[in-house]
Order: sequence, then structure tokens, then C-alpha cells
Amino acid sequence: MLTDGLAYVTLVVDDTESVARSLGQVFGLAQTLCPLPGGDTTPAFSLGTSALVLVPCGHAFVEGHAKPGIHHIALQATALEETARNLAAVGIRP
Repeated sequence: MLTDGLAYVTLVVDDTESVARSLGQVFGLAQTLCPLPGGDTTPAFSLGTSALVLVPCGHAFVEGHAKPGIHHIALQATALEETARNLAAVGIRP
């Protein structure tokens, strides 16, 4: 197997502060700030060995994605180069 598991999920949301506050209140999750390219930070939550990262709609990190929802799921690769080759071989851009 070429993965150790789920690294993180990026969730695009309309209002990061409101969603972060709700996740803290409802699930008791502790918020941290995750740095984004360009110097911005955004709320993130540790979930075991994985994380949930909240990014506002339209942010460059999510390529300007304008609708709320899951933007991407990141897996932990144990052999990065081999994983990239395998993904490319089946038509997936790593």
C-alpha cells in the first residue's frame, strides 16, 4: 500500500469563522490556524491523525472555487515518486 491514510480534507465554506465556531461548539473540536500560500491563515481542526481545513469560497488556495463543499482530499503518500507515477498512469494529475 502506498498510503498511510488520510492527511486532511479541505472544505470550502461561505463563512470560516461561523463554521469554525459551530464545529467547536457542537463537536468540541479545538481550532488551530493553518497557514495558506500568500500569508493568509484559515481555521483547521485535528481529527485523529487527519485534519479538516476550512477555506473561504473564492480563495486562491482552492483555485477560486466559489461554491461550498469538499474541494480536495489529501492522502499521505509513503512513496511520493512511485505514487505520482501510478496516478499519472491512470490519468490522475497528482
